[in-house]
Order: sequence, then C-alpha cells, then structure tokens
Amino acid sequence: AFVFKLNPARNELLYAVVMAGAGEDYGISVKPDASGNAYVLGRTQSSNFPVTRGSAQPAIGGGTDMFVAKIEDGAVLYATFLGGSGDDWAGAIAVDDVGTAYIAGWTNSQNFPTRNAAQTTYSGGAASSTTQRFDAVSARLSPSGDTFLYSTYFGGRGEDKAYGIAVDR
Repeated sequence: AFVFKLNPARNELLYAVVMAGAGEDYGISVKPDASGNAYVLGRTQSSNFPVTRGSAQPAIGGGTDMFVAKIEDGAVLYATFLGGSGDDWAGAIAVDDVGTAYIAGWTNSQNFPTRNAAQTTYSGGAASSTTQRFDAVSARLSPSGDTFLYSTYFGGRGEDKAYGIAVDR
C-alpha cells in the first residue's frame, strides 16, 4: 500500500509513503482532516506490517486484518492492525473535526476485538465450503491511535458488509 500527496498548483509530489510488510497489503480508503493529515484504511496479510509503538492493536489477529494509519507531511503518526483470527476486510474510513477515525468493514472472525460494542458476538452463521459469511463491523479509533473507543459487529445470520461510513457534523 502507498499514499502520496500532490500539490496541484505546482504539479509536484509533496510526499509518498509506502506501507507494506512481507504479505499482500492494499490501501482501500483515504480521508483528509482539516489540517491536511491523511487517514488511511487498508487490509494486510503481513504479520510484519509496520505498526507504530503504542498502537491500539500491535499484532495481526490472523488471516487478513485491516490496518488504520494517520500520516502528517509524510510521517506516519500511527499505524495499527484491526482484526481477529479470520478475515477482516476494510470498507471505508471517515474522520471528525478532532481527528477521531471511524472505520467500517466486515469480518468472519469470531474473535473480532470488540469494545463498548452494540453487538459483541459474531452472527454470520456457518460458512460452507464454497461461501463465507460475514458480519459488518465498525470501530472508532482515538485521535492518538492508541485505543479503540468502540468496536462492534453489526450482523445477522446472513451476509452483512459495510462499504461506507460518514461523520455527522
């Protein structure tokens, strides 16, 4: 995964950041805040993905996890994993006026890390040999990236995925 910032007035590259480990890493969604910092949501299969010290989830949960990062002028202020032992997929990210990141996605992890959850357990039902069932998930990450303020499942017995999220101002 990589993130870059351009200055369109001068047609120049301001910075480029590569965020990658040894596995497959994909950037999915980027949102700026009012100060021009970039909030990045992606997915990774890299156990050595470059998370920052003191991050909310410093180790990969297993399978495919989401990652969340904040970048300021080319410096990674924080990067963290988000996921359980199954497959966790990134849908979208939003950011509020104080730098709190809101994440949406989906999971088949029965141990997705919940906190202050509206729904604490996985409800996706049993997957067959040809299909996987997913629950939608949502999380709120502190402005410093060190704590998930909440993280919850949203789902029933069927397929549930979240592809978007917005912040009410």
